[in-house]
Amino acid sequence: MDILNEISEYVDDQVYVDDSNPDDERTYAINNVKPLLKNKEVELIPLDSLQRQLNRDTPWRDSDGDAISIMDVVSDKSIDPEHYETFSKVDMDIPIIIAPNGEIMDGSHRVGNAVIQGLSSISGYIFDDWDELESAITHDDEGM
Repeated sequence: MDILNEISEYVDDQVYVDDSNPDDERTYAINNVKPLLKNKEVELIPLDSLQRQLNRDTPWRDSDGDAISIMDVVSDKSIDPEHYETFSKVDMDIPIIIAPNGEIMDGSHRVGNAVIQGLSSISGYIFDDWDELESAITHDDEGM
């Protein structure tokens, strides 16, 4: 299987917003990240290293409109049955992508699946430097 092609088909127009610096918020198109993966090795990422991300609010909402985390959904599938079901159907052969700040750029559903399965690690690409991702930045005038 060609993982890079799988990622391209899987991500469509997904974006990752780095909001860690409110004065310099940047949006990265995941499809623009794909060519950068050719020079990276897939690593095994311990799920323990993703605890902050597992418990951080996502853009997902529960039935009351409140933000929920990956762990909220994993702990109680009635909070968001759709996402819980999606977790169980994702292709676990596609590596996740981790930003330099440790956040999940792509692969939250796969991480949720890994937690449900009781795995201790997941395969992924890790970016260590924001400069590596410079070419993946999108601009508002590009329609994203």
